[in-house]
Amino acid sequence: MGRDKSIEQCDILITYEIRNREIENLCLIKRELERRGYKVLFRMQYGTFFETEKPVDAKVVVIPAYYRERAKFYAASHTPQVNKLVNLQWEQVFSTTNEDNPEFLGSIKPWGRSAVHFSWGNQMHERLMKQWGVKEDHAPVVGHVALDFLRGPLRNYYMNRDELFQKYGIPTDKKVHLFISSLSFVGGDKHVIKTSGNKNELHTAELLADISIKTRKALMEWFEKALQESDDDIIIYRPHPEETNCTELNELASRVKNFYVISQESVKQWVLACDKIYNWMSTSVAEVYAAGKGCALLRPVEIPYELEFRLFIGAQFITTYKDFFTEFKKSEQTMPIPEETILNYYKINKDKYSYMLACDVIEKVLKDDSYNLEAPLTNPFRKGGIFNKHRVGNFIKRRVASSKLMYKIHKSNSFKNTTFRELLDNVYYVKEKFQRNYVPDEEINEIVKRIDAALNSDNGVSAL
Repeated sequence: MGRDKSIEQCDILITYEIRNREIENLCLIKRELERRGYKVLFRMQYGTFFETEKPVDAKVVVIPAYYRERAKFYAASHTPQVNKLVNLQWEQVFSTTNEDNPEFLGSIKPWGRSAVHFSWGNQMHERLMKQWGVKEDHAPVVGHVALDFLRGPLRNYYMNRDELFQKYGIPTDKKVHLFISSLSFVGGDKHVIKTSGNKNELHTAELLADISIKTRKALMEWFEKALQESDDDIIIYRPHPEETNCTELNELASRVKNFYVISQESVKQWVLACDKIYNWMSTSVAEVYAAGKGCALLRPVEIPYELEFRLFIGAQFITTYKDFFTEFKKSEQTMPIPEETILNYYKINKDKYSYMLACDVIEKVLKDDSYNLEAPLTNPFRKGGIFNKHRVGNFIKRRVASSKLMYKIHKSNSFKNTTFRELLDNVYYVKEKFQRNYVPDEEINEIVKRIDAALNSDNGVSAL
C-alpha cells in the first residue's frame, strides 16, 4: 500500500498517555532518532477521543501500552494504517497474583504478539516469550529509558539542590526527606476503580484502595510526629500523578511548617536533590538505585501477598513509628531490596544508554519488513462517511464535554448506576486526563533543548 502524500508524513509517530511518566523519556528518544535523520512526531493518545484529527502517515507507530482491545483503537486512530508497531510498555512490574496469571488484564493477547514489545529486564523478556508467546526478536531488552537521566552527563538535565530548593522556598540548611507516594487510589477516580477489569480485579482494586486510605492516614501521623520531634528536618510529600485528592495533605502542610506537598518536577529531580528517600509501593526504587542512593519502604498497613509487587517480596519494611523515627534520624540509607532482584527487572547496560538501545530497535523495525504486523491496523475513522460510529461518537462526546449543564449533572451524581452515568464518567474522565497530560510542541522543544545542553555539558559528571 502506497503512502498518502496528501497528508503529513513522518518516519516515526510516538503516542503518549501520562506526561510525568513518559514525556522526558520520549523526548530523549525523539532527539536521538532525529539526530539519525528521521522525522518524529508526537500525539497525545486521547487526542482523537473528542476530535477526529487529521491522521499522520507514519512508517512506525510507537505506543505506551498494548494489552486492552481499545489500545488497537488508539494505536490506529492517529494514522491511516499501522503496519509496524512498537510497544514501549511503560508498566512492567506487577503484583504476585498478576505475575502468576498469564491471562491477567495487562497480558499481551494473541492479537498483539506481532508488535515489538520493549523489555526493561530479563524478567519481562522471559515472560513475554514463555507466557505470552512473543518471539524473541519481538521482545528486545533495552533497559528503562527513565533511568538514563540518573547516569552520566544526563544528570545535568536537572536543577541542582540549591536551584530546586530556592524555587520552592525550601531551606537548604536542613536535612530534606522525600516521600514518593504511589497512593493513587486515595480519593481516586471511581471510574478508574470501576473499570479495573473483571470482578476479581475489581475486588483487588477496591481492597488496595482501602489499604491506601489507611496507609496515608498512618503516614501523615508518622510524618507530623517526626517533624514535631525534630526541627532540623523537612519532609517533602510528592503525590502520585493520579493522587488528585490532596486536601488532607495540604491541611497538614499548612499546620506543620516543615511539611511540603509538591507535585511539580519529576521523581528523578527530587531523588537527586533530597538527603533521604522513603517509598511505599512505588517502582521508583529503581530510580533510587540508579541514582546511587538508598531508601526505606514504609508499610504501616500490611499488604497481602497477592497484592504485593513481586519486586518487593523479601524486602525489608518499616512497619512501626518507632522504627520509622530511628530510620528518620540515621545519616545513611541502603537499598531494602537485593541488587540482583532490581537488575532482573531493570537491566542497566554500563556501556550504553537505554535510549540508544531503544532507538537501535526502532530503527531496525523501520528498516526491516519482517516486523510488519500480521494484521495491519486501519484507522477507525476512515470508513462509513458521516455515519462512521466513531466520528458520531466523538461529536456527542464533544457536546457533552462542553455542556455546563451536563457537567453539573455529573457533579451532582444524579444518575447513579445507569448507562448515562457511565457515559458521563467516561467523557469527563478522559477529558480531565487529556487536559492534565497534553504537552504542547513548545514544551517538547524546550525539553529537547535541555537534554541537548545536559549531554553537551561538562559539569563534573563523568560519562558512561
